Amino acid sequence: MVGDMGSDNRSRRGPVGARRCRGGWASDLTPTGDTVWEGQVQGRASDLEHLVRNFTAPPLLFVRDERDGCRLRSDSFAACTTPHDVLEDAEQVLSILSGVLRLTRDSHEGLRVGAVFRRRDDESRDVVLHVQDTLKVRAELGEPTVTITDSDGIVRVAAPPRRPLEIARLGLADETVAKALRLLANATDWVGLYRLYEVMEEDIGGERKLVRRPWCPAARLKRFKQSANSPTVAGDTARHGTEPGDPPRDPMSLDEARAFVHELVEGWFGSKGV
Repeated sequence: MVGDMGSDNRSRRGPVGARRCRGGWASDLTPTGDTVWEGQVQGRASDLEHLVRNFTAPPLLFVRDERDGCRLRSDSFAACTTPHDVLEDAEQVLSILSGVLRLTRDSHEGLRVGAVFRRRDDESRDVVLHVQDTLKVRAELGEPTVTITDSDGIVRVAAPPRRPLEIARLGLADETVAKALRLLANATDWVGLYRLYEVMEEDIGGERKLVRRPWCPAARLKRFKQSANSPTVAGDTARHGTEPGDPPRDPMSLDEARAFVHELVEGWFGSKGV
């Protein structure tokens, strides 16, 4: 259940001593050379809990408290000199992580920046940029905890899965992976799915090399490409405005195409060792 609670009071009035600017409110506080930045993160509650449980050390660290919610601390923030620099950097990081969550948790709700904080030595924070947004509240189950009872009857909490962290680190280090994750976060129509496919095809070295991989059957790839290009199949969401040839005899549905591209993404990341 999703409820629209409206913009909170701070987004309408802005923080004390703040001025309106592009993207929200900015404080007149002047950052110092040793400023430590944080970005408030908004998204699905179970996704935020997942991030806090799994991303517990640099270069990406997520923390949470009752006052300011989930917050991102990124090593890349050290190079930022203004709140707007932090906002742009945080948006890039969260777009990558949205793709990670889509791949590993089938999460369809992206992550967003709610505010930029300047953290003090005593762990208190100043709001230096407040991004205007509509607060969404979603009732859902929290992050499941896996427990294991050993032979002595001692209950142990299983270690969190490492794959989301490994994929995120790869995305931060490899621009091709970062682009694929950004596209994956929003790949819901034919054009978005095809763009994601093209990134993987180029990275592998072309279609001929791609179909040699066991996770990319040539026949299914042909059906996907013909369906994505065909207005008869995809309507106005097709990649082409007119039929490039005869319509495919065995077209893919959009749901089947989504599942196929997801399998390609899994195989592609598997080929990279994650």
